[in-house]
Amino acid sequence: MPLRDLLLLILLSAVWGASYLFTRIAGPVLGPISLMAIRLFIAAGMLIKALGGNPRELRPVVFKGSALAITALLGNHLEYVVVGATNTTPHIASGRMRVVAVAAPKRLGGPLSNVPTWREQGVDMVSGTWRGIFGPKGLTAAQVAYWENALLKITKTAEWRSDVEKNYWTEDFRTGAELKKMLDEEYRDTKAILSDLGLVK
Repeated sequence: MPLRDLLLLILLSAVWGASYLFTRIAGPVLGPISLMAIRLFIAAGMLIKALGGNPRELRPVVFKGSALAITALLGNHLEYVVVGATNTTPHIASGRMRVVAVAAPKRLGGPLSNVPTWREQGVDMVSGTWRGIFGPKGLTAAQVAYWENALLKITKTAEWRSDVEKNYWTEDFRTGAELKKMLDEEYRDTKAILSDLGLVK
């Protein structure tokens, strides 16, 4: 694979990594723009580490949003950008942007259906944004069960299916012990990459 394509793979495919736990804690302190930049930096660091590189050598260029980053890319001021999948589709359709890989567990749909995943490229990298709904401490088992069932029902609706397809999401509904296990792993992995990036000790 040519070096240029490898560099494109590294940063185009690190789609919104890191944890919403980090977002919840850091958001009020850092503000949304700084936090988005940090989350992209974390995702790129995860990818560079997966490729065997040194995450501390990463030198990102920060924009106030993906629209400005994409404009800079389309104007030939950048060689690659890290953006969410939905931000790329109009530019793919116009032929002005090429996505080299996605950091999803499987290929995405629509205009991204021909774009390989990192794993297809031989790199063990899956990264993405997830959303969670958390309740206050002290909920009873019956209250937890009510909300888990209500949310599961929502994931079966046509409206939900439409949003999943339109936004190129990967469904992964988790509750209880399975969710706690994922949160613990996410915390461990995010702490490790933040350490690799020199952001925490």
